[in-house]
Amino acid sequence: MNNIKLFSEDIKKSFILHIPHSSVNIPSLKGYVDLQLLFNEIGLVTDFNTDEIFNVPKIKKVKCNFNRLFCDVERMNDDKELLYSVGRGFFYTKTDDGKILRNENSKKNIYKNFYLKHHAKFEKKIDKILEDSGVVYILDCHSFNDIPLKTDLNKTPDRADICLGIDNFHTPPFLVNYIKNIFEKHNLSVNINIPYSGTIVPNKYYMKDKRINSIMIEVNKKIYLNSNEKIKELNSIIKEIFKF
Repeated sequence: MNNIKLFSEDIKKSFILHIPHSSVNIPSLKGYVDLQLLFNEIGLVTDFNTDEIFNVPKIKKVKCNFNRLFCDVERMNDDKELLYSVGRGFFYTKTDDGKILRNENSKKNIYKNFYLKHHAKFEKKIDKILEDSGVVYILDCHSFNDIPLKTDLNKTPDRADICLGIDNFHTPPFLVNYIKNIFEKHNLSVNINIPYSGTIVPNKYYMKDKRINSIMIEVNKKIYLNSNEKIKELNSIIKEIFKF
């Protein structure tokens, strides 16, 4: 697909925003061994304000309404998840510094009633977009800490303002260049797949269907946290993506 087809009014119907980590809600405290540890960890790993930064009227979205410490819908199943070994799979059992966070008694229930239901809702929306438009553009919406976490796979200390996560199969180069140029126009530095790489694609389509396009946008918390004005500025920049 070329840029002319991307930059058309109709293509807006093909976009969907996935906002997985903005909520602080813990639906159940069952199994957590220390609430202070839990509250400290929420402050460390939550993508605060991303629901505001990526709030674009008339663009479809799927927002997770529970905190990633309860269930991280962007982590893979245990047999495929690299961070499972340090207690940071879809079901977190340890803090970033390795302390025990909770027991695993509720794991199966959370997988069935939260993880799978979220992905079912996400896939249903994508199926509808495909039916209506024949193509899908997923924007995977995140923020990240300027100081690397202990469990980060990439601990590069010099972190850009924006990280774009791409997938060689599902992320077309023109989409990367288009979004990168928008951020750089506003004097924001951009890295590709550093410190976080990849982007979400539903399992039923992953590496199978080129009609599913996806790119992850990660915003460094240092440029907006505790500043309503910066949050509004970033939201304005995100909206530029859809000014075709």
